[in-house]
Amino acid sequence: NMTHRSSCCLCDIALGKGKFGLIDKPFMESDSYVAIASIGTFIEGWSMIVPKEHFLSLSSNYNDEEFLLFTSQVINHIEVVFGNTIMFEHGANEEGSLTGCGVDHAHFHIVPQRTSLLPNLLSGPLTWHNYRKEESYKLSEKNDYLFYATELSMDGIKGMYANPKKPISQYFRKQLAIKNNLLEHADYNQFPYLNNAKQTYNKLRLTR
Repeated sequence: NMTHRSSCCLCDIALGKGKFGLIDKPFMESDSYVAIASIGTFIEGWSMIVPKEHFLSLSSNYNDEEFLLFTSQVINHIEVVFGNTIMFEHGANEEGSLTGCGVDHAHFHIVPQRTSLLPNLLSGPLTWHNYRKEESYKLSEKNDYLFYATELSMDGIKGMYANPKKPISQYFRKQLAIKNNLLEHADYNQFPYLNNAKQTYNKLRLTR
């Protein structure tokens, strides 16, 4: 019995009731997760893993076998079509947090990118810590977190996390925008890039 929220756009998508038509149709699905094209993406192929159940962050799912298996399958699929990817989550731990970018429903980003974003993150203002799977509780004990995954396998997920002193909206998106010389397009509300999302869905959907 999964919890859903009537006012949540990602719950709607998980229930098959998205408002953007094709874009909101999952291109892959497991029992507890869907993979969808993300809107606001200045990079084609940008996708999200979304739990069907309504909760705020994925910190307690990082050791979940189904999450690891499904996410690896989705990454492999995206990489066949779009090449190398990076992965991250803006982890909100309270309703309405800026970190969640206006969506109070956990979602994990997978973005085609030739090179890692790690050098950009490490040279920025935040303090990053190595993540070990025994420490997943560390992500949710502080207010919000930013998580950058460097490796994902059935053994677990590896990466770096930061706990910003105050919530930051769209942090990784802005870093990617800077890296791709598109900073003025970083705000997904202003630049929804629906056409990119449509192309992403069309190229990734498994049934023709």
